[in-house]
Amino acid sequence: MIHSVTFCFSGDLPQASFAEFARHRAGRLSLQMDLLEQTDTWARLTIRGQADLVDAFEMALSLGPQDCLVRDVDRTDTTAGPKT
Repeated sequence: MIHSVTFCFSGDLPQASFAEFARHRAGRLSLQMDLLEQTDTWARLTIRGQADLVDAFEMALSLGPQDCLVRDVDRTDTTAGPKT
């Protein structure tokens, strides 16, 4: 089953490095990512893919790139599409 999850990460998140790290991790995990909004203190993005890999993405971003400090993550889960 394909899962779609919207995350809102908050903390100290320099825009360039956090966005690059998120795109890289999504690609490594074969997930589709849409960066919806971002500032230096929060980022909202949607991830689509296998549930376990979406969970791995959340963990990876929570630990983030070295120059970022994630203080909180808000997650909204939805399921979309047929089983794959």
